Amino acid sequence: METKLKTLVIVLVGISGSGKSTLLKFMLASLLSYDFLRAPISATTRPKRDYENEGVDYHFKTHDEFERAVLAEEFLEHEWVHKTGHRYGVLKEEVERILADNKSPIVDVNIAGAFSLKEIYGDQAMLIWVDGPSDEGAVRNRLRGRGERDQEIDRRMLSAKAELPMRERFEIFVDNSGEDLQVAQDQLTEIVVRVLRPLRLVAPRKTV
Repeated sequence: METKLKTLVIVLVGISGSGKSTLLKFMLASLLSYDFLRAPISATTRPKRDYENEGVDYHFKTHDEFERAVLAEEFLEHEWVHKTGHRYGVLKEEVERILADNKSPIVDVNIAGAFSLKEIYGDQAMLIWVDGPSDEGAVRNRLRGRGERDQEIDRRMLSAKAELPMRERFEIFVDNSGEDLQVAQDQLTEIVVRVLRPLRLVAPRKTV
């Protein structure tokens, strides 16, 4: 009988401007030829665009549907994106769907979402803290580069100051404080592959 491989839940965490979302996109693209990582499909209240498909690009919900899911505690995390007025969230069932397919989900979530995942999955959850710039001006420039407005940046900076002490509760770190994103990309790739390979989770590269 074939033994089912173990899986991990890889969680990227960091304050605003740390670059965790950029790193997640890199991981999915650079390790695409390895058949072991998947990203959960997010839910949103944003209207579906013509080229998008339900359950492929997003799970599209009305505001009422989204709120009912919040009240039912179906989300690992959720937030308002104030500049658009829409809500986004990571559904628990999406992580379970990936695990059921014997793959390792990789997510970038806020700190509350990370601790929720750790509580649910215990040692199966690998939490990685992404360090962004320590200089506030550099963080603000990163956020402006994403199109954030000053009011939203001020809100995020206040949240970051409150969240930064939580870093002490993490054991794995990636340095994305400089301008060379490749440094952080290399660190993250090395960490993920090193941890997954002994568990036989890193399958051979697919050949074309």
